[in-house]
Amino acid sequence: MKAISILIMISLLLLGCGRKPETLFLYDIGGNLFLATSEMKKPSSSFELGPYGAHNLFDKNSSTAWVEGTEDEGKGQSVYLAIKEGVKNINIVNGYARSKDIFEKNNRVKVLRLSLYLGIERSGHATETQVLFDIYKYNEERNLLLKDTMDVQKIPFPFDWNKLKLFKDEIKKAKGSDKGSQAPDSINTRYILRFQIKDIYKGAQYNDTCLSDIFFDVEGEIKDIYANEKQDAVIIETMQGEKIVLEQDPSSVFQIIETSPDKQWVIVIRMDADAGAQGRSETEYRLYHAGLQKMIDPEVIGHKAGNLYGFKKEGDDIFLLYMNSQSSEDEKVNVKEIMNRIE
Repeated sequence: MKAISILIMISLLLLGCGRKPETLFLYDIGGNLFLATSEMKKPSSSFELGPYGAHNLFDKNSSTAWVEGTEDEGKGQSVYLAIKEGVKNINIVNGYARSKDIFEKNNRVKVLRLSLYLGIERSGHATETQVLFDIYKYNEERNLLLKDTMDVQKIPFPFDWNKLKLFKDEIKKAKGSDKGSQAPDSINTRYILRFQIKDIYKGAQYNDTCLSDIFFDVEGEIKDIYANEKQDAVIIETMQGEKIVLEQDPSSVFQIIETSPDKQWVIVIRMDADAGAQGRSETEYRLYHAGLQKMIDPEVIGHKAGNLYGFKKEGDDIFLLYMNSQSSEDEKVNVKEIMNRIE
């Protein structure tokens, strides 16, 4: 794919710790959080999906598109998309790429202004289809110059993740210091990108501006962790389709108990493959870190950790759940603590 020219624009807006956030409702469709400021033929009910809604942006189907819904060419219209931490590339399919004819008849985007926000989820305000966030704007913006093509355009993520993490920590700390607020570690956050139409390529027939797809590459992002058909190996499958053997042993049978919400940790039980012939089997509980591709020494988890049985997400933190081998009581440990012991 050809390189994309990126016009960089740094805004003069600075975020003060005392600045009040904006509020934003994002639609939640299958875990994809999004909002468009307008759409063509928008349904009257928030429970319905229209033919040209922003949900079409993440279906990886170029025969569908988000089409803005204004009377003019749509400059200034935006779409908000929640993203995962660690995005490396933004992939964009411009225009209505269903066919060359439809692509050329409708407007395409020439310049997108990219803004980034940290969203803090408001507890108790989620509905079946929407999630409410307080959003804090990051102090930099970027302009993306798109090519007038139906091909996928791969754009390196234009923000520095180290700076974004510091930005998140500052907001969480300030939010946690507010009287009556949650502790910083229990606050749910999401990074949210706003793509705003700034300039267009004019269509031959219609004045509607369209985008077919926006999707993201996350380095090493894991799609699934599972035992193979023989159950003698544990496999990591990435979003790019790569299959990595996490563990393999012909003398063992592996079963997956649970994978952590961020797909970085997995609890596996191991049994002897010939246990049936012996009439008994000793079950061994194991914890693996998928990113590091290694089994975690039980002593690192804690000398009292017995059976491992799950994970629990609290705010931005993930806890490993286990039974205390001495008291038989349920306990938990933050996986960040385990990582610190590994490092």
